Amino acid sequence: AVAALLAALVWNLSRIDRANSELAAHDSLTGCESRISLLDTMRREIARSRDLGTEIALLWVDLDGFKGINDQLGHQVGDDVLRQVVERLFGQVRPGDHVGRLGGDEFGVLLCDDVAEGRVDAVADRVLAAIREPIRSADSLLHVTAAVGVARAPTDARTAEDLLLCADLAMYAAKNRGGDRFERFNAVIGTEAVTKARLRHDLASSLRTGDFCLHYQPIYASDGVRMAGVEALARWVRDGKPVSAGEFVPFAEQSGQIIPLGRIVIRTLACEMPTWLVGASADFFVSVNLSVKELADVPLVDELLGGGLSPHLDRLIVEVTESLELQESSEAERNLERLRAEGVRIAIDDFGAGFSNFTRLEHLRPSLIKIDRSLVRRAGSEKEGGVAFLTAATSVAASLKCDVVAEGVETQAEAEVVQLLGIAYVQGFRYGQPGPIEEFRPEVVR
Repeated sequence: AVAALLAALVWNLSRIDRANSELAAHDSLTGCESRISLLDTMRREIARSRDLGTEIALLWVDLDGFKGINDQLGHQVGDDVLRQVVERLFGQVRPGDHVGRLGGDEFGVLLCDDVAEGRVDAVADRVLAAIREPIRSADSLLHVTAAVGVARAPTDARTAEDLLLCADLAMYAAKNRGGDRFERFNAVIGTEAVTKARLRHDLASSLRTGDFCLHYQPIYASDGVRMAGVEALARWVRDGKPVSAGEFVPFAEQSGQIIPLGRIVIRTLACEMPTWLVGASADFFVSVNLSVKELADVPLVDELLGGGLSPHLDRLIVEVTESLELQESSEAERNLERLRAEGVRIAIDDFGAGFSNFTRLEHLRPSLIKIDRSLVRRAGSEKEGGVAFLTAATSVAASLKCDVVAEGVETQAEAEVVQLLGIAYVQGFRYGQPGPIEEFRPEVVR
């Protein structure tokens, strides 16, 4: 009896093991292979191709903007989209190929036979076209696109893990070019990935050690004689040399390091701003840029309002770029209102460079509009419509009762046009490049 019970127990356990293995091998939502199973398949196929002297190819498929479908239409619709995408992926491959779910809205298509470049490209094109076809779910007709990265073994990678990485990097290259396309992995993509990894590491290390400083660019009255204020610009001291904000701030945004960087800027400015104001005119101001992510971070705004800058908030201008991202961030808008209530003035930066909406500008109630250098350059070079564009921008500012700064003024012709139009302030290399505080103090107190 005991032997029979043990035999039954072993049989049941083996059945459970088989069921668990089956579950582990397949994605429960879509029915395609799981990530673990696809990796195992890749290892086997890489070994087989090595023995045969052939190649395999992996397509990493990432849906564009899928989060918006889940957020707006719900996860039930999102799940239905994923199931239909997998059906379409299976429709583009041969019986010996494999389709797996790598996670979320990401899928792998493993091509195991006849992976000549022409066939791989053709499959990638067909995958994109299949996903592009409208998807009907519930009462919605959805238009979905994808970014696809292509990598080959052993040409690009010799292990399954490295093949995944190469395809992933190629996919991000496709996504960075707007999505709805495919990119093959190549040496340039690999080099860029290494450079970004090194940059991420160095930036994280510098954020811990505080290897940052502020440089300031002067803002003059349009006569070019009186310095009216300065703009604080972050500089990263890397290998003993200052790196301009344009080279690392966008990366800090993408890599999630912008908030600790913003705290360093605010604390440094709190230490240096009193030095600017000693002996300066009563209307002298200091401006600083805050991104939408920084504006939406309540602790960072709390520190700006309650820290060392608090005695000088009436001299502080926060520059923001009007954008759809700002429009969609209710937390950033609330914090802008808090700043304004405490006496901080708001400036719209890069006005005329892209997204602009008069109603939105009225809502933001800026004290200052900074006209983008592209409009200034166009007016100074006498390109068709250049002065008219600049005049229109100044008219918008006048209707909002804002002061105006012309950014990027570099030539005599640009300076003359700006002065002719009655623009109050100028900023650009013609009047001074960014530099440490010591370079400007004597001029402030003149």
